[in-house]
Amino acid sequence: MTSPADRTKYIVGWIAPMALELATVTAILDEHKTLPVVEDSALYHVGRIKDHYVAMVVCPRIGTHLAAAVVANICWLFRNIEHILVVGIAGGVPHYGASLQEQIVLGDIVISVLQNKEGGVAHYEFGAWVSEN
Repeated sequence: MTSPADRTKYIVGWIAPMALELATVTAILDEHKTLPVVEDSALYHVGRIKDHYVAMVVCPRIGTHLAAAVVANICWLFRNIEHILVVGIAGGVPHYGASLQEQIVLGDIVISVLQNKEGGVAHYEFGAWVSEN
């Protein structure tokens, strides 16, 4: 494998909304290494899945704005990223289809695609429960 510090090899960015989700998926990486990056306080996990070099990172907290910042950072740090995956148990939208009547359930996979001039990303935020402590 190339040196983990050579960030030009990575073409897949993998964002995990929660640390638990990242901990389980790093096991699929061949030659898994952690890569602290001076320009970012996040710790990146890098490696390969077959011939695809992957950089993984977890969001610091829940929220769409923070997730957008994480995507911007990974694209800036790993300049050759071609694909971004946001993989987690709570990612996605609650309904789909022309009438928005079909429900997305645990185990479903949501893939966004370009439609007209839209980027394939839907903003949906129901809220989050937070403890008072």
